[in-house]
Order: sequence, then C-alpha cells, then structure tokens
Amino acid sequence: MIRQKIADAGLDQSELRVADVGWRSAVIEDVSVGEGMWSMQVRRLEVKYDATDLLSGTIEGIRLIDAKVVIDLSTEESHSAPEEAGQQDESVEPDAKAYWYKTVVDALNQIGEVHAEDVDVWLKRDGREWRSELDLTIDDGDKGHPTVHLETESFILHSLLQTFSESAEWKCDAKVVDTNKFIDLIELAVGYEGALLPEGISLDGATLKHTMRAQGDKVLPFEIDGLLSGVKYDGGDKPVSMTCDRELLMSLIVQPTGTGEVQFSGKLDRVSLPLDPSADFELKLKPDTLPDLAVRVVWGEQATRVEGGVKDMKLIGAYNGRAVDLDDINLDFEMVGGELIVRGGLTNEGIKVPVKYAHGIKEETGKWMMNGEIIVGPFDHDRNLPMLSAVADVFDHVAVIGSSRALVQFSTGSHKPFEGSLSAKLTDAEVSVEGGKVKASGVNGVFNLHIIPLPDDDPERKDPSYYTFDFTTKELSVASKDALDFDLHHQAETPVRISGKGNLGSSETLLTGDVKGLTLHGEKENHTLDLENTAWGFELKGDRLVASGSTVMAGNKIPFSYQHNQKEVDGGWELDGTFEIKEAELKEPVDNAVMFVDAMAGNKLGGKVSMKMDFSMGSEKDFDGVFVAAIDKGTLTMADEGPVIEGLKGDVRLESMKQKSTKGFHRVTATRIKAFDMEMKNLRLDYQLLPDGDIKLRNIVVNALGGEVWLDPFTLPGGDEDYQFKVRAKRLDIAELAKLFPDFNGAITGRIDGLLPMESVGGDIRPGKGGMYLTPRTKGRLRYDAGDRFSAGLNPKSEEYKRMKMLEDSLRNLDLEVLSIRLFDPQDQDKAIVLILRGQAHHVPGSPPIHLNINGFKPDDDTVDFFDLLLKHRDRLDFGL
Repeated sequence: MIRQKIADAGLDQSELRVADVGWRSAVIEDVSVGEGMWSMQVRRLEVKYDATDLLSGTIEGIRLIDAKVVIDLSTEESHSAPEEAGQQDESVEPDAKAYWYKTVVDALNQIGEVHAEDVDVWLKRDGREWRSELDLTIDDGDKGHPTVHLETESFILHSLLQTFSESAEWKCDAKVVDTNKFIDLIELAVGYEGALLPEGISLDGATLKHTMRAQGDKVLPFEIDGLLSGVKYDGGDKPVSMTCDRELLMSLIVQPTGTGEVQFSGKLDRVSLPLDPSADFELKLKPDTLPDLAVRVVWGEQATRVEGGVKDMKLIGAYNGRAVDLDDINLDFEMVGGELIVRGGLTNEGIKVPVKYAHGIKEETGKWMMNGEIIVGPFDHDRNLPMLSAVADVFDHVAVIGSSRALVQFSTGSHKPFEGSLSAKLTDAEVSVEGGKVKASGVNGVFNLHIIPLPDDDPERKDPSYYTFDFTTKELSVASKDALDFDLHHQAETPVRISGKGNLGSSETLLTGDVKGLTLHGEKENHTLDLENTAWGFELKGDRLVASGSTVMAGNKIPFSYQHNQKEVDGGWELDGTFEIKEAELKEPVDNAVMFVDAMAGNKLGGKVSMKMDFSMGSEKDFDGVFVAAIDKGTLTMADEGPVIEGLKGDVRLESMKQKSTKGFHRVTATRIKAFDMEMKNLRLDYQLLPDGDIKLRNIVVNALGGEVWLDPFTLPGGDEDYQFKVRAKRLDIAELAKLFPDFNGAITGRIDGLLPMESVGGDIRPGKGGMYLTPRTKGRLRYDAGDRFSAGLNPKSEEYKRMKMLEDSLRNLDLEVLSIRLFDPQDQDKAIVLILRGQAHHVPGSPPIHLNINGFKPDDDTVDFFDLLLKHRDRLDFGL
C-alpha cells in the first residue's frame, strides 16, 4: 500500500525497507523517494495508524527521523533517471481533472499529520546552494485544507493550501529571524542571479506573507508581501550609509517564466554621505526629516534593473567648518548592473538646482572601483551657491548672479580614496566683491575644483586639494569714492581677465592669482583720470590678501602694492589694509592730479612720487585711513603758463581720510622757481591741513633778487572766504630788482627790505599799502644818465641852469641815503608805485642833497593782481625821470 501511495503521488523513484509492522504502527527505514528536481532520504520513518483505517488507505500520521531533502532548481537537465525500486502494484490512468495540487491535498488528507525534526534541507540552483535544518509539521487542516508549519534557524513559516475545483492557493506567513540567510533562500528559490538587497544592506527582521496560486495546470505568479524592520545600508568603504528604523514595505512577484520584480518603500531615518573624508565632509539627514524611499528591482529576460527614487530629503553638513544645507532633494535613479543614473534636483538655501548623477562600479578579486560624475545645472541664481562658498573661502566675499553649470567627476574604491574634480561654468554673470566694492558684469569663465586624497607619507597632513578659476569680464567698476572721492570703471574693448589658483582644507588657505588687461576710468567735477594697462598679481593667505602690480597714468608706469587683513567681529567683518606706491617716476608731466588733490587743478606735476594709505573698513564701519604722500625732485608747472617750480620736495600726512587733516606742520622745499622771466631759488614752507579744510602756512621763504622773500604766517581758508597775508623782503639786491624794468636806463645798487600786505577778495589777490626801504645800516648808489633832460632849454648862464646841471651830474653817481618805494598807495588810486630817492653826489663839488619823487602809474587794463602788475606789465610803467 505504501508503494501504491508513492505511485499515486506521481513520484518516479522510490526505495524503502520495512523494518517492523504492527497493528497500530509500522517502522520503515532507509526511505529514498524523489521526482526529477527533488529527492528525500529518511533513515527512519514511523507510521501510526488504525488497522481498520488501512482498508480505506488512510493513516493517522508519519514521523520522519534523520531526514534529508535535496531540491535542485538548476536550469540544466542534470538529474539522473529514476531507478526502479520495485514492481508497482498497478498502473493508474490519471484523470484529466486530477491536477497535481489536488493529488498532493488528497495524499495529505489521507496521511493526516506529518512531523519531522532537524530535517537537513538542501536547495540548489546552478552551482549555488542553501542549506538549513528545519522542523516540519504538516496537518490535514480544517475542511480538507492542509497546513504546513516550518521552523528553521532563519525563519518560521506557517502555510495553508486551499484547493478548489480547478484552482489552488497556497498562503504562507513567515517571520524572518536571520534575514541574510532568508534572503539567500528567496534569491535562490526565485532564480534571481544578483542580490535582492544590495551589498551592505542588513535587516533586523521581517514578517512576510506569501501567496502562490495555480489555475488548472498553470502556476500563477509567485507573490511575497512583507514588512522589513531595522533596514540599514552600510557601504563599508563605499561613501554612503542609510537607515530605515521604521518598517520598510516589500512586495515580490515572480512569474512562472522566472522573471520577477521586488519593490521596497518606506521612510529614511538616517543618511550619511562622507563625500570628502579627508576634509571630514559628511552630509547627514536633517533632524525631523523623513524622506520617502522607493526601490524597484526587475530581473529575468534582460539585465537586472534597479530603479526608484528619494523624495523630500534634506541634508546638512559642514566642509572646513562651514555649513552645507541642502533642501527639497528629489531624485529618481536607475541602476543596471554596476551602472547607476540619478536625475532630479535640490535646493541650496533657496536656489533651485537640477542635478544628474551617474556612476559605474567594477568589482574583481575582492576589490571595487567607482567612477562617476555629477552635472549640476544649468540654473539661474541671485547669489553664489552657498555650498560652493563652504568649499572655497574666496566666495566669502564674492556674490555671483547669473547662470551656472557645474560638472563633478570623481573616483573612489576599496583600494583608492575619494578623488574628484568640479568644473563650474559662469555665463554672462554679475559678480560683486566685498559687498559691492568691486562689481563686474558680463562675466564668463570657469571655476575648477580638484579634490585630491591626503598622502599617507606627508607628516604635515597638508591637503593637496586645490581650485582654479579663469574669468573674463566686459564691465568692471570699483567703488573708490570713499578713498579717492571718485569711482573707477573699466572702459575698453578688450575684456579684463582674472585667473587664480587656491588650496583647500589645510590649516591656512592660500589663493594666488592675476588680473590683466584692466583699464580704469574716473571722473570728478569735469576732470578725468585714465589708468591703462593695469595688471597685478595677488595672494590670499588665510584672511590676509597681498597684491602688487602696475598701471599707466598719462604715459607713466606706476608700480603699486596692496595688502589687507580681515577678521570676523560680532557677526560682521572688519578689514585693515594698506595701499602703497613706493616710488613712481613721472617722466611725462601729469596734468590730472586734481583727481587726487583739488589744489592741483590746471597744474602739471613731474618727478618721483610715493604714497601710502593705511585704511580700515567693515560691515559696520565706514572707510577711514591715514594717508602719506611725498614728492622728490619734482617739477610743478602752475596753470595758465604760471610759475614753474623745480626740485620740489615735500610730503603730506593725513591722519584721517574723512577729515583730511595733518598732525602738525610738514615741510615743502624747492630748489628753483621760474616766474615769468624771474628766477627764485630755495623755496621753503611749512603747512598744516586743518579738519575744517583750512591750511596753516608758516616759515615761507624763497631766495629772490639776491635776497629773501618771506611770508608771515597766515591761514589759507579751505573755501571761498577772503583772507590776508603779508609779504616781506629782506636784503634784496636793488640792481637785480632794476633789471626787471628794462625802460630804466640807469644803474642802481644796494640792498632793500620791504613789506607788502596782500588780501584775497572774491578770489582776486589785491595788494595793500606797502613799501620797500634801504636795508638798515646800508647805503645805495644810483648811476643814471639823464642827459640834458633837466637843463635843456635853460639859459646856460642862469642859476637855474647851474642847479639842473648839478642835478644831472649828481645822478651819474649819487650816494643814496634814502630809497623808499611806496607800493599801491590806496591814497592815490592811479599810482602803482611812488619812488622816493634822497642822496648826495660827493664827487660833485657843492652838490646839495637831492630829493626825487618818481611816480609809476597802473596799466590801462585795471589789473590789480600783484604778480601781473609788477612783472607781466612792468614795461608799461612810467619810470622815466
């Protein structure tokens, strides 16, 4: 009867040995049964029955001892043909409606209960195998629906087999204990050649519901639904880890053809992306953020494909101690083999950024290598990307508006640390530096970032990562009004080029670069300044910027240097810096120095100049500075063909660029002054600039006409107010003075002193009442050939003739005791000069003291300017005697 049951079950091979048979039980040993893909060996099989039930072919139960089951699901026909185990009792013609599942249910219903412990189960498929020990209980169940209960070290399963007229449904509930081994079983059972869970994923547990249906002779798709708990992904040496503390939904469907798919969905609780381990750069999930995760794996007819997405993810981290904040991360991904493609976008502090990611992984001999790229953008932004500011310190003070696109390429592996590059392209952008101090528009160029792993043999552990940039800009403006009283703008057909290179992640950041092709144009009160061919190199080390270069002004090359130190204070910043021109030789006269010094309007300056400005400014601090300038061997040509001052030497020190005042007096000297056709030497003066714009002058002296000309101390107002000053002459050579008047056809010698009050009224210099006199304790001499101007027409025999003749003879060699020159006497508005001579001709016997008054009249054009009157128009003065 046992053999008949085996035959009824459709088994094509069987062996057994009946060891003992009784009224209530039987013992069968060395049982071996099988059919094609499976086989079972049982050392001892105990059968319980009621003798009366044997007639109906039913038994109460079976217990298997030391059982072993081998199931081979290999696709190749490798199973050996069954051997005849004995002669069958009879041949049974199967009913067309006697489907296999009905046969199984009928057989189980006749057996009653099957119980086995520690069954050694082997599952094989194409060289892979799964092995475990299980406890088995089969019950004929309720209403003829058998139940199966399995317990293994990796899972507990309870199933129910229901059959209907032409269909069957097998439902299972499983509780997974050892998730790895259970997943291995599912992969082997459904014929999935890869890994249902990627490498690095672990589960704390799972509860599953399995359904398998049959319709007629056809097996319908195999289904498993489940809840996975404690899902973790640990990439190990790969740069990512994720955790789902909440349950993850799983749905598995396998078609009878062997194709199938599995889907996972749930919430992510923790994410870790160590993008640059050398800089401790790790992105983590924001607190109270639960992004949605969905994954679908499809296998079968083509290469296995993994697809899915992450929704509403928010990541936060820090690079070099600076925050990186990413929101609204929505990504869809697809992976075939080791090739992964991700598409989506994110928001970085309000800036929406499209993202595409791709990588490929190759694994061999226990090693793996990942190569990938990330495309960010193109995207429009109203400021620089905050994440980029965290990567490169230079963006702390730079704001970028425009369109950007970035390409990130990287590689990493089990035997290679993370290495990558970023190339960001700006198109027609606007760039602002230091809060608008420098603005550029029409900016085009590339920023390149290279992340290089730290070398193991570097004792200083310096990060070799670096970045480079190369930009051109069509328009550039420098807000220099605080420092120079005017702004500067680039105006040229050739764009400015700005390039540089900087390091990353070390204890002290370093950036070096160049600016070339810059032409700056400034305007101030109808005056212009052009700085051409301006170029400089710079170095930013930590918070210290050092730059040096040159510019061309009015044909003169002017070298300069610049440096500043910046620090963070109370949520803002402060900057202390220095701009310096150590020495510039103005070979070509500069006629627009008025852009820097108002008093230089219309004047031309040459010579060696230098300047230095120490300044400070900040987010909450206005610009101010100390300014020092000097000139040596200078030449100053005054406006309107005025005096030319040569050998000019002096300096200015402004304690405050706001007030433009000096501390104490400063000395100015000049070796030579050409005023019209008169020459003066050794000019010296001391000046002090006052906070209200006034200028104090003192110790003003110049060597002129063989003596010295002094100006008494006075204050020159900074505005249009009237003012006064006094001119003093000391020991002037009268002969030199007389040379200024070519109509004077005599000769005069001696020394004179003088005083001339001056005043400026409405911008015109007006002389007051002054005079010149013989220097005390000195005498002069006059030699003047008057011809017969005094005696002509007189009777030679008259006394009058004799007196006039004596006067003419005396003037030829007259010793002067009084020489008085009264200048611009306000009592006589028509007279420019009144010359009083008193002397005696000692070589003329009987000559009396001679008194002469000589009047000089003003020119016809009403000019009252001091220098014009005495020098420019002196040929029109009447000095005839």
